[in-house]
Amino acid sequence: DGATLHGADMVVNAAMNLLNRRRSAEAATLLTRMIGRFPAAPDAYFYRGYATLQAGKPAEGKADLEQYLKLAPADGPLVTQAREMLSRIQ
Repeated sequence: DGATLHGADMVVNAAMNLLNRRRSAEAATLLTRMIGRFPAAPDAYFYRGYATLQAGKPAEGKADLEQYLKLAPADGPLVTQAREMLSRIQ
């Protein structure tokens, strides 16, 4: 429903704010909770992947970015960025 999706957007925005302040562990925790509630929300995987890469955990980041690519539409706004990030890990 719309209210639930709006709540998910708010969580992603809060996580992005934490990432911008280099608080990757807090962002990852927030996104992990969101993924628990919304396991099919692709953006949560993208930003958690970004957070774990920022925290120096490439294997975890890679898994999340790959999951993002499985869930996101082919023309999703973060697909190109996710592929570039993955190419730097491999």
